[in-house]
Amino acid sequence: MRLRLRVVMLALPVVLTMFAQGAPATAEQRQAPGEEQGFTWIATADHFEEPVEGLIEHVVAARPAFVVGIGDLVFQSRPQDFAVFEKVVIGPLAAVGAKFYPVVGNHDYPLDDRWSTFWPAPTNRPYYSFDYGNSHFVILDTNRAVLEEAGAESEPYEEGSEFHAIQMQASDFEPGSAQYEWLSKDLEQTTKKHIFVLFHEPAFSYGGHESSTRIQAVLCPLFERHRVTAALSGHSHGYERFVPLRVDMSSGSPVAVPDEERGVVYVVAAGGWRSLYDITRHETHAAIAKEYHFVKIEVSGDRATCSAIRAGDGKLLDTFELKSRRP
Repeated sequence: MRLRLRVVMLALPVVLTMFAQGAPATAEQRQAPGEEQGFTWIATADHFEEPVEGLIEHVVAARPAFVVGIGDLVFQSRPQDFAVFEKVVIGPLAAVGAKFYPVVGNHDYPLDDRWSTFWPAPTNRPYYSFDYGNSHFVILDTNRAVLEEAGAESEPYEEGSEFHAIQMQASDFEPGSAQYEWLSKDLEQTTKKHIFVLFHEPAFSYGGHESSTRIQAVLCPLFERHRVTAALSGHSHGYERFVPLRVDMSSGSPVAVPDEERGVVYVVAAGGWRSLYDITRHETHAAIAKEYHFVKIEVSGDRATCSAIRAGDGKLLDTFELKSRRP
């Protein structure tokens, strides 16, 4: 049963400031490690304002350097949901010095001016990147893929609705768009040993939401070219890990090809709270689980150990190792 906490509505500017900065400075705030030092970070998604019982407790116990929320953090930008989210997510993370980095998801729309405070100045846009230790992290806005999935990208949706807001506000990621050009330059410039890319709608999924052929055709070749270590998404409620995949465009349409040398590992980590979806087993799956969960990534040198952990009791659902393919 989902536990709904009673909270006193906090002053909105305080909530926004804490969320924008992740965790405020504390005596235990971690300093970014050097290139040779290891660190732990965590990915979770689709928890809305109040994650499933046990998730935050296990996340806090892992004492990560930071957490990335891969979309659907609140519902339709409602102020009351931000207040709950600050109390049950941001507050406990701040207490152990863990920063929070947001990815915008489809249910976070419509966005308003408050969201611009969440993203790095001076651009204040929903796609950005940051470095930590020997790793480079890229946050993307792929929400236009939701319109592709619905098969009605040009439909006249009702003003104020989620789809209308995505049409009006979500960043395009097609070649030539501002986001695509920024991403190309960003990936080209980084010299870090690992690149982790995070975006809400998955490139590959067989768990309630379809794979995005647009993301496969447009973004996946960039990930391959720059030897991304892993790409993590949410949206399709459940856990899916794929074998390293390369996208073959020789037929004019994207075809996923297992490729240990040139492929990218794609993970769907959408077990934060909302109802779980049935997952259809596919030949490109390495592991699946219809469970509430989060993913812990422990980076050490050119390797990273990843663990999918069940929210309720902390049971290990899946573990695997990633190895950098970058010089």
